[in-house]
Amino acid sequence: MRIEDLHFTDVSQKKLDDISLAIYFKIDDFRYRLFMVKRNGLFKPGGIQHLDADKECPLCKIKVDACNYLFLKRRELFLRLIEFPNIRLEWLYIPHV
Repeated sequence: MRIEDLHFTDVSQKKLDDISLAIYFKIDDFRYRLFMVKRNGLFKPGGIQHLDADKECPLCKIKVDACNYLFLKRRELFLRLIEFPNIRLEWLYIPHV
């Protein structure tokens, strides 16, 4: 399945500290968190965490902390998430790859 074919809802973000932030989102009512880490002055996508640990992820089909399916597509996922209006403006001013 392609990132563009997924139905995203509830996209938001939170600054964790000076070198990291998290983007929260849902796909099919399942909650995820994409960690962003600042390296060499640029934010880059890192790990993706399942936030509904008691449920099976609809993408990777397992109950573990990390989403391996989205991790393999993290760059594409990040670029899709920053298109959402509620975080888009911030990302115009946040240096990223």
